[in-house]
Amino acid sequence: MNKYFWMTELKSAKIGKEDWPITVDTIIFDTGSSINHIPIKDFNFLMVILTRDHKCKTLMNPQETYYCACNGANDQTYPVLKLKSNNVTLNFNPSDYLVFEKINAKEYACLVSFQREESPINTNYWVLGDSFMRAFYTIYDVENKRIGLVGDTDGPKVDLTVPDKDSPSNFNMLIYILPGVICLLCFIAICITAFIVYRLRKRQLTIQ
Repeated sequence: MNKYFWMTELKSAKIGKEDWPITVDTIIFDTGSSINHIPIKDFNFLMVILTRDHKCKTLMNPQETYYCACNGANDQTYPVLKLKSNNVTLNFNPSDYLVFEKINAKEYACLVSFQREESPINTNYWVLGDSFMRAFYTIYDVENKRIGLVGDTDGPKVDLTVPDKDSPSNFNMLIYILPGVICLLCFIAICITAFIVYRLRKRQLTIQ
């Protein structure tokens, strides 16, 4: 994490069992991007692998987008993309990066949720957007400047950034959680009380 972005390092990547010669070492997590943006060389290598076994074509809508023949978004003939960050490997499955869509009146295909980034300003990192966020439950820990991911991973721990200070203790976590629990219990108590009062008044009216 820096002043402007939620980011972490990208140590290496694989497309299935094949090494992906990535050109950058940084990932930015961006909830404002619907798809993933990566530098041209990284994107071209990905598409070489995908088009080796699948027929793909490009459409402009409005940016150049690749659609590939598939049997649905969970087509297992497509490789798993493995992104290694710190001591964790994130498995980006076909069902995560493919979107099954109707592209014309008679044809369906899978949108590949990656686009090449041609702007020289944005070629120093990968930008992973909503398609990645759908695959992983993402936790932003502002206080400790770190990101946690829950999903399909290889590794003992899903903690992508090294915090500036020690993780909060169980006591501190209790301080964060306790007010929410108290509010929930109060709300439930108010609802039960209101229901009881309503039933009592209704019974009194019936007796009268």
